[in-house]
Amino acid sequence: MKRVTNGSLLVLLAFVLVGAIASAASAEEFIYSHTGKLKSKPLGIQTFTLESGLAIECKEATSEGEATSLKATTLGISILYGKCTAFSGSDEATVSLANYRFGTSPRSLTITAEPPLTILITGALKCHFIIKTPQTFSKAGEVEYKNHSGRITEESNLTGVESEVTESSEPAKCGKVGEKFKAGKFNGGQEVELLEGTIEIA
Repeated sequence: MKRVTNGSLLVLLAFVLVGAIASAASAEEFIYSHTGKLKSKPLGIQTFTLESGLAIECKEATSEGEATSLKATTLGISILYGKCTAFSGSDEATVSLANYRFGTSPRSLTITAEPPLTILITGALKCHFIIKTPQTFSKAGEVEYKNHSGRITEESNLTGVESEVTESSEPAKCGKVGEKFKAGKFNGGQEVELLEGTIEIA
């Protein structure tokens, strides 16, 4: 058996320390040219799909947020969805204000706790759902960022979205009141910009 000397241990510890420093240095951050207001525009249709297969599609989204430092590992933004429909467009739907926190290490999206995120369907059917908050999604590929001309694009393909039925005029399509789902999905994305400035992930 080879004898491990103090010198060998010091060399090993040095390699471990260098590796830890390099890993910390390579952690991604959102980098801003200055502090200020953020806004975004949707990239295509934003779709919430409940475990029952019911899909809510939103064609519009307005948002706001704020960069309070020049570098950060999280980005907070509030999104209000518009022109939402369900049942292939036959019924109107309303999605409440969604407060999201995006992370870089790992890449993630958290639906924050306040206010609760709700989905209300009105029309021939009346269904009301509450999305569980907070919920964090960080599986590989669920949240992706790309730099784009001084802005960043964010794409979400979330699975395992938890929700609860609070009103249902048609249990076969919406579920029963009090029923909880754990396998919902969300697919959407946005282009985020810093007003009169730039933002990148690096």
